[in-house]
Amino acid sequence: MSEAHLIRLRRIEIDGLFGIYDHRIDLDREDRVTILHGPNGVGKTHTLGMANALLTGDIGYFRRVPCRECRLTFANGAVTLSIEPDRKRGQLALAHEGKSHRKEIPLRTESKDRPRGLTSPPHVLSPTPSFEELREGGSSRRRQLGHLLAANLKLPPWFQSFLEDVRIHFIETHRLALSGADRDAWSGPWSRAWLDPPANRESPLPTVVERSREFTELFRETMANYGHQAQRLDQTFPQRLVEAKADNDNEEIRRRMAALKSETDQLKCLGILDETSDQPSHPLDEQTEFDDTEARVMALYVDDTERKLSALADLAERVRSLLDSLNGKYRHKRLRVDRDDGLVAETDSGQRVPLDSLSSGEQHELVLHYDLLFRVRENTIVLIDEPELSLHVAWQKRFLPDLLHFAKLSSFDAVVATHSPYIIGERDDLMVGLCDHL
Repeated sequence: MSEAHLIRLRRIEIDGLFGIYDHRIDLDREDRVTILHGPNGVGKTHTLGMANALLTGDIGYFRRVPCRECRLTFANGAVTLSIEPDRKRGQLALAHEGKSHRKEIPLRTESKDRPRGLTSPPHVLSPTPSFEELREGGSSRRRQLGHLLAANLKLPPWFQSFLEDVRIHFIETHRLALSGADRDAWSGPWSRAWLDPPANRESPLPTVVERSREFTELFRETMANYGHQAQRLDQTFPQRLVEAKADNDNEEIRRRMAALKSETDQLKCLGILDETSDQPSHPLDEQTEFDDTEARVMALYVDDTERKLSALADLAERVRSLLDSLNGKYRHKRLRVDRDDGLVAETDSGQRVPLDSLSSGEQHELVLHYDLLFRVRENTIVLIDEPELSLHVAWQKRFLPDLLHFAKLSSFDAVVATHSPYIIGERDDLMVGLCDHL
């Protein structure tokens, strides 16, 4: 399916929710953030839950929550699940590029229907995911189980194929309760009714600790790629130097060297490069002049250094966004990154603070911001339930500007369910009031 078209969600429609509500939600296409606002009981969380369930193959969700129909419209297609009154069966339909598919399916939730062979949490189904795999649009482990579940329930191949092309990431309210891998296995649609708990299952890690360990692996992977890039360039430097043409633009070389010095200093401040880095540590003097041979060497050196540092650019931008946001909120503490220990919290005096000793609000912000920056890829559909949990009013006011920045950085679409007027602030143009759709 088209990366640019079908993957981007444009509209969510829910008919007969609780037998009362019909919701029509058009997603904001320009800022890519849509906010669901309304009183308790109108179905904000279930609207997110239904979108997530339909796009992960958790069809049984619709047996537990009364509604007549859920329809998700994309740029050039739509998927619809129509529920029978007894909520035991439904009609699944997919329209895409002039083709249409339809099939009646059961809405099964009984434990006897759980996928065969799933006798342990999903983290045993695959190795530790890479940086890119973690940003495949939601938890890759949850999506693995979703596809297995879809196959077990004999959902049609055309729907399973559709699921493979959709990126969905659901940030739920209980995001601090368990680590991500454990939460995927032991709550929500994949509860103990679906999986047999292993006798030797380890206690779950606090989510913030898991994210820190995960970041350590992402950091190492990125630095390994950086090292491979540097090695390839260094090995071919002599040959390319012989073939290079003279470019005796002294002013341009000095300008680029100064820019590299600034970029290297920023990478060191972020903790990505250490002080022993072999990158340029001093800009050239403004009066430095090169002859043709020296200019050829320096121009190639600058080219190579820029290419080496480009391997760190994406990580650097995300780390900068994470630290700028959180350190602008934390009081008498700061977060930094460490290549060995991942994410590290310290007091103003430099004393380390265990991440799971941070306040509830500080942990919520860390997990939420980390997921948006490091676990979400382009054209992912991000669903966020009650981001205001445990947050002071001042922090609630800063959530939306951060989210808009992250959405632009990663090019994802976010749907946020909230009770808080402070989350919305002055951006009521992004708001859909569900209570208005009675």
